[in-house]
Amino acid sequence: MSFNISEFQSKVSQLGLSRDNLFILRITPPSSMNTIVDSRDLIFFCKSVDLPGINLDLVDFQRAGWGKTEKMPSGLPYDQLQAIFMIDSGFKVKAFFHRWMQSIVNYDSSNLNGAYQGMRPHQIAYKDKYVGTIEVIVYSYGSESVTYVYKFFNAFPTNMGNITTSWENNDSIMTVPITFSYDSFVVDGMGESELYQGDTTEYSSLGGTVGPIISQLPIIGSITNAIDKFTSILKIF
Repeated sequence: MSFNISEFQSKVSQLGLSRDNLFILRITPPSSMNTIVDSRDLIFFCKSVDLPGINLDLVDFQRAGWGKTEKMPSGLPYDQLQAIFMIDSGFKVKAFFHRWMQSIVNYDSSNLNGAYQGMRPHQIAYKDKYVGTIEVIVYSYGSESVTYVYKFFNAFPTNMGNITTSWENNDSIMTVPITFSYDSFVVDGMGESELYQGDTTEYSSLGGTVGPIISQLPIIGSITNAIDKFTSILKIF
């Protein structure tokens, strides 16, 4: 079929095109975090955000054990969330992320007898104390009521990037790149899941069944007990 410019223009006019500058990033920080700025204000200081893609982990697979190699999915790792924030004149945005990072690992070693939120210098907090939720809401150019939402759960900053300052940057705005990690996410484009009605033992990342493996667990347990008893006897001698 040949390309028809009129048909192309008609479809673009009918469906419209999205703009990549209509978005907000909203952070719900951990409740235990000691903040000096309302996290809702951060909406106005997020300059850009890279929406994570979806990349499958692949392994080589030979159907007959030899010959042509095929690709099979073995997992779905999550890309990290990258964002850039403008820094306000009072440096509260910068302090927000400094304190969030400090609530994960207390990097203040100026007082070795001190503690921050109960953590001694270089002590690491429990994960439930420093994770929050991040939402990225993308708006339609045609209507602000039409949105596409990403929601990231158990999110926390893993990197607060370098800030370059220079005498010659008279008209530049100070920014800081922040990298977030998260456990899971949902996005409006996902298909809606329904209650699974099948055999719960038939679940495998390779598309097969783990039922036979589960059925062998009692045998494996018996072997483990026998090994433990044999080890105890050896200790006597």
